[in-house]
Amino acid sequence: MKKILLVGFGDPAMEDDGLGHAFLNEINRYDIEGVTIDANYKPSLGKAGVIAQHDIVIFADAIKGLPDKKEYVLYPLTPINTIYYGIGKSKLFKEVTEIMDIARKKFNAKTEVYMLDMKAYSWNRGINKLTPQAKEVVKKTVKFILPFLMNEKPF
Repeated sequence: MKKILLVGFGDPAMEDDGLGHAFLNEINRYDIEGVTIDANYKPSLGKAGVIAQHDIVIFADAIKGLPDKKEYVLYPLTPINTIYYGIGKSKLFKEVTEIMDIARKKFNAKTEVYMLDMKAYSWNRGINKLTPQAKEVVKKTVKFILPFLMNEKPF
């Protein structure tokens, strides 16, 4: 069984910026063997060692827009995909790639890395809940990702 690390980013006190955390909370309800959950406000270089201990890592984050009007997209973190998807929409991309670089160089990580971008609709500070649209995005994203996490579908 593959060891999977799900890392959710965002600030739950900024409305839909909390999508990463809301996604993790929903996944956590399923108590999936081999899946570890880690919620953060932003990437941390100190996580490189933890990442190296997993076969797969998925970084989940809220973004303002996606190509082709999608509500979520899961893709491997490779230079070609970052160009295609215009990853500049995820403000944390640079930090994530730096963490993975350290994991590979310092810990010889062979970890498969994926980004999970989820569409956010509003970013108001001080609102500690998702918009109704973002709640739907979480439901759809969880339904999509569960077969992968439960080893029913290959990544």
